[in-house]
Amino acid sequence: MVKYLTVGIAGAYVRFATKFKLEQGEDGVGKVNKAFTIVLFFGAIIGIIAGVIILILLFTNIIPLNGYTLEEKKLIYVLFIIGVVHLGFSFITMFFNAFNTYKNNFILVDVYPIF
Repeated sequence: MVKYLTVGIAGAYVRFATKFKLEQGEDGVGKVNKAFTIVLFFGAIIGIIAGVIILILLFTNIIPLNGYTLEEKKLIYVLFIIGVVHLGFSFITMFFNAFNTYKNNFILVDVYPIF
């Protein structure tokens, strides 16, 4: 799921960075960078908070894990914690992936002007 979100955000970033660079120059790219950084930061915070809430609900047995042994429950908690941390880092690093995609596209266009 995060993979598809990363591709979508990278595509949107390339589109808006290119548009704003043509219209406003480097100041436009700076505005796009700031906007994407803020949105992705808050997305990471919301994802982490939601994951922690679900983990608390699992741990307090509000969301029951009936049918699992104690060892399996511990494994579920550990894997869930790893997933929440991964989600947070994925959201935060999406901006850098998008920026890298943007720069690579312009390098390709600059190197191969025939295309």
